[in-house]
Amino acid sequence: MGPPASQMEMDADGIADATWVFHGYNTGRFQLTKLPEFPTFQDFSSENASSAYWRTHQEYLAAAGEHRGVDVVAAGVHGPGWIFSSEQYETLEDLKGKRIRVGGGVMGDLSNALELTGVALPPTGVYEAGSQGVIDGAMLVPEGLRSFRVAEIFPYTLKVDGGFYRGSFTIVVNPLVWDEMSPEDREAVESVSGERLSRLFGYMMDVSDVRGVDFAEELGHTFTELGGEDLNALQGM
Repeated sequence: MGPPASQMEMDADGIADATWVFHGYNTGRFQLTKLPEFPTFQDFSSENASSAYWRTHQEYLAAAGEHRGVDVVAAGVHGPGWIFSSEQYETLEDLKGKRIRVGGGVMGDLSNALELTGVALPPTGVYEAGSQGVIDGAMLVPEGLRSFRVAEIFPYTLKVDGGFYRGSFTIVVNPLVWDEMSPEDREAVESVSGERLSRLFGYMMDVSDVRGVDFAEELGHTFTELGGEDLNALQGM
């Protein structure tokens, strides 16, 4: 229901009762939610990261009111953002000037730092743009190798531990929804929300990423790990 960038407004206006919000699509609105998007250069599960994100959101971020108008019932992150491409890239120099699909948030900032030619596209547009040669590659998560058929057009991946970036999400509910529920139903919903739902969100991302990598490997995909001086340079950006 509605485009990704309008989900927050749709929920706040009561058009939708609940939805999930990808903060990177809301340019300028969310700042503190960039926190889990920054690269850490450490390998960890989205399940654990989402659990930690929920706790951090509740203790530190919620007070800023960036989600005013809705109730946040979960927070989560997607898997490590990698770079999928039509040619094999092994260094940061290889990436300069390449036409790479990017989204919003930290991903856009990173593309500028890497001197890419960023092309704004939704994940659903990557297959067509890649197959027609409009883009040379895409910043996406491993899940996209299968779910968006990225592995069918881009046979190479450049990756780092923890990803070049992560993506930040929240699951939100219109406050009026609670008034329409019985106390028992609200209690039932709240019992599976919060950290529990956040962890489940991350687990779902982990499972989807594994399936994406498995699919790509079946097609003979090549994965290259960024290292050495290039990794040090990336960490310093």
